[in-house]
Amino acid sequence: MASSALADRIWIGRLAAQEVEIRQLRGDNLLYLVGSRERETPLDELSRIEIDGEDRFNAAEEAYQGGDGERSARQYSDYLSRRGGDEWVRRRATFRLVDAAARANLFREAVNGYVALVDLDAEAAATRQPSPNQAGVTPNQIGDARERVRTGLSAV
Repeated sequence: MASSALADRIWIGRLAAQEVEIRQLRGDNLLYLVGSRERETPLDELSRIEIDGEDRFNAAEEAYQGGDGERSARQYSDYLSRRGGDEWVRRRATFRLVDAAARANLFREAVNGYVALVDLDAEAAATRQPSPNQAGVTPNQIGDARERVRTGLSAV
């Protein structure tokens, strides 16, 4: 379970940001306080999350919400490479990295996100595999990706 984060903001679909206190991830739902009321929203319904003190993550979320797949993929990758943050934030970043990289045809980054997701949540990783059918993906990249996934799975 993650510790509480203060002065956070979330966007649900197209709704404007709400000031919240994020508490934890429960399954695939984010648990948070609005005032003194506890609420729960599926992570996939949150179009953006902003966490006080997590500038790299926040920049990636902003780029993702703005539709900039390449920039958001690189920023999520940078965030994940630093090994900080609560587990639920890392999980959100890996989901978004795989998706953003796939949309931007950044196969290597998509695989990096997938390997990180395998480490965090192997069950969730089964439904978020990057596609090797992206434009410009070489057989060597696919072989390298398979080896990195095998290595990630053996570490679980």
